[in-house]
Amino acid sequence: MTPHSPSASTRSARHPLALNPRRSPFRRSLLVALLMIPAAIFAGIDPAQLQQAQEKLRSWRNDEARTAFEALASIEPNNAEVQRSLGVLALRQSRWDDALRLLETALKLDPALAHQSEFHCDLGDAHGLLAATGNVFGKLGHAKKCRLGYEKAVELDASNIRARWSLMEFYRQAPTLLGGGVDKAYAQALAIKEVNPVKGRFAHAVVLIGDKKIPDAFALYAAVAPSSSDDYTALVQLGQLALVTGQQTDLGLAALRRSLELEHVKDEPWPSQVQFFIGKLLQTKGDKAGARAAFEASLKIDPKFEPARAALVEKS
Repeated sequence: MTPHSPSASTRSARHPLALNPRRSPFRRSLLVALLMIPAAIFAGIDPAQLQQAQEKLRSWRNDEARTAFEALASIEPNNAEVQRSLGVLALRQSRWDDALRLLETALKLDPALAHQSEFHCDLGDAHGLLAATGNVFGKLGHAKKCRLGYEKAVELDASNIRARWSLMEFYRQAPTLLGGGVDKAYAQALAIKEVNPVKGRFAHAVVLIGDKKIPDAFALYAAVAPSSSDDYTALVQLGQLALVTGQQTDLGLAALRRSLELEHVKDEPWPSQVQFFIGKLLQTKGDKAGARAAFEASLKIDPKFEPARAALVEKS
């Protein structure tokens, strides 16, 4: 060791970072700062917290779900599931641009989403809604991407009724220039019927209504007698036909009221929604008091059912 070469102990004394952390103010302050950082940053998302957020999403408690997922995104911003869920919520809350951005972010974070039929349904919805509400320059592009999204969803899962229904509606409403056509819509309704005859009948009725064949649509439900039928789904569908067309409102009201006497069927409109349909039908008949009572009954069943609350505010 040369006279000019400091010893190891001398080198340590001249470099605070090499000191024992118990004696170093720098190390001590760094340790305190690290201990003050929330543990979630290191631990990631709590599975229980994610499950609670998902339950809010499934039950359509949209405001609560958005708050929950935004909190999760602040903990783990690169979580594809969280970004996708925020995209779905944006769709529900009419924030179309946000929806598309969030869904595309989710896809970048998890390319495997490209193989999920439901994800392409969500993308198709976002593009479709932007096509309907966006500026004129972007409409054609979004409309094409909407169709391609639904077609991809059907390609990935031919039994996905949501995908086929969305594609049916696109074909029914879009001009030929954009790939639409009533014959294509009828074909999708038939495909839905092969997967689920009950939903397929309603799909067929919807296409018939769009094709200005309203009597034929109601004829599909000729065997559904509101006074005696125990077919919850068919009764609710008959009521919806009356609401959409503005025809045979008494028949529709009888069908909806009969459905309320039956047990709810999974994946079909809840009694709160049925009461809302009743209220809207009564509005078409000019029965304001009856409509208000139906909307109030809807909220009594589900205090968070926003369409009924909005209807009451609108008519107050």
